[in-house]
Amino acid sequence: MAGRNCSQSSSLATVVENLPLTYNTDTKSLDRTPSLGTEGSGSPQIENNKFRRGHIRRSSYESAQIQLNFARRITTANGTPALASTQCFDESFCSSSMSARADCSSSSSSSQDQHCSDSGVFCDSNSKPNSLDRQSELSDFDEPGTSADSVSANTSDSSVTTTTKSRFFNFPKNLFSRKEKDEQKNGWRMFGSKNHNNNHNPKHLVTGLILEERPSGLPSKNAEEAAQHKQMYLNILEQAKKKEIRAEKERQQANIERKRLEEQAAAACRVWTEQILPKWDEMRDSKRCRELWWQGIPAKVRGKVWSLTIGNEIEITQELYETLIEQAVMDKSKLEDISLDATRTFSTLGIFQKDGPYYEHLLKLLGAYSLFRPHIGYVQSMTFIASVLLLQLEPYPAFIAFANLLERPLQSAFFGLKQPQMTEYFIAYDRYLEQELPSLHRHLDKLDVRPDLYLIEWTFAIFAKSLPLDITCRIWDVYFRDGEEFLFKTALGILKMYESKLLAMDFDDCVEFLTKLPADQMTGADLFRNIEPLMRPYNGESAKSKKCFSQIFKEIDERVNSGQNMQNLKMSKSLSGFVGDMLSET
Repeated sequence: MAGRNCSQSSSLATVVENLPLTYNTDTKSLDRTPSLGTEGSGSPQIENNKFRRGHIRRSSYESAQIQLNFARRITTANGTPALASTQCFDESFCSSSMSARADCSSSSSSSQDQHCSDSGVFCDSNSKPNSLDRQSELSDFDEPGTSADSVSANTSDSSVTTTTKSRFFNFPKNLFSRKEKDEQKNGWRMFGSKNHNNNHNPKHLVTGLILEERPSGLPSKNAEEAAQHKQMYLNILEQAKKKEIRAEKERQQANIERKRLEEQAAAACRVWTEQILPKWDEMRDSKRCRELWWQGIPAKVRGKVWSLTIGNEIEITQELYETLIEQAVMDKSKLEDISLDATRTFSTLGIFQKDGPYYEHLLKLLGAYSLFRPHIGYVQSMTFIASVLLLQLEPYPAFIAFANLLERPLQSAFFGLKQPQMTEYFIAYDRYLEQELPSLHRHLDKLDVRPDLYLIEWTFAIFAKSLPLDITCRIWDVYFRDGEEFLFKTALGILKMYESKLLAMDFDDCVEFLTKLPADQMTGADLFRNIEPLMRPYNGESAKSKKCFSQIFKEIDERVNSGQNMQNLKMSKSLSGFVGDMLSET
């Protein structure tokens, strides 16, 4: 049967047409179940019970009155697939104009393709086959003569065969997928395995565009190019192996160094607790004690050593401390001013911020000191000094150390904003820098980088704001042993460590670098290695030409006290203008 005319069919026939199907192994086609639609069952007898290709079985809940509006496929007499005559299945159109019906068959010429506008169906001999037709007719590897790529349609002349090409490509399965066996080949891959686990194994490294074989669409490599790419791949693996070996050696050396430092710290801690602290007055100035002091006080005994070296000359008692704490808690406005700076103090630790364990201790300590010294009050950068002390001491000993530390001449001059004393320190430091680092001094003076641009911040917080916490604590260790002179030696040590970089910078870069030191790239060993030459005493001829910072400061202080104008003192050109402005404000 070449086609099926548009006609009305009964509801029951439509239901029978959609009954369950079975696969016939002999004819290799789908047939309706033999028990259904047979004679004597009361159902209409269907003349041909073979499944018609192109038929789509409707769901049981669909109305049986709905007609199928799509092109059907049938088979030819010899069983090969052929394109059925496509007809208009619009029932309303066919019933109103039965005489005007026309079969849109494949035997008509291509110029006679009709568009049935009323039914909304495009009748074309090259109509798109539905999914069931393709599933039943096509396989993954059909030959061109038997697949949908070429379909033979019977015409009125049996000797003429028209070949129609499908609009679709018949791609084989898994065309774009990578099979596991391909990934297991010994060779090079553009990308590694999807779920690979490197574990620092250089075999899993991505080798870029080095491939064992190119895709089929590209010309293959010649022998020379393939050998070159293979050698490149081997070189990459060799470099990765060497890098891994170096990294492993560095890790082993770091572990050995860490263990050595831990053993050294444990041994030093035993010396401090068993030999030095029990006999503090006798051992504090001994050579052995000073050597251990320079290497850094162990954290376990650091707070005790700091309390002993700072002392309590102003004699703060427990009763006075508790009274000041009670008054500070009652003064809410004063604590609010301090809390803003407290939240920005050692923010990476998270212990001095609000709801942190040391937040209340920090506010109470600074609030109590502002009541203890009302003429000084609270000054920014006090939070850093108080925080470092609270990390090493309990709140009461920390308050004693904080109050006595700020009574020292250097801190008293800066926190009390005493302009003449601050000026003396700036002039002494400028001379000291010229003596020890003359090239850098000339460069900074030429750029007009005055010491106050960076030294004020370093001095106010005693480097706690500019350097890492571990380096700061080690600086404080020696500062409490040698006094304020060591702070200026530390400043020169920082400049000496970065002298080559600073000599190549302009004004903006110098100021930005000195106010924002690369703390993450600095180590205590490197810094103290640059400070150590400044710790040696001057002997012989050097003693006549060079002076330590304390000697320079003493000479300046004597001249100022004798009535000499401070602006007449020798100083750099950049500093002289700053000193004139500072003294004019007093």
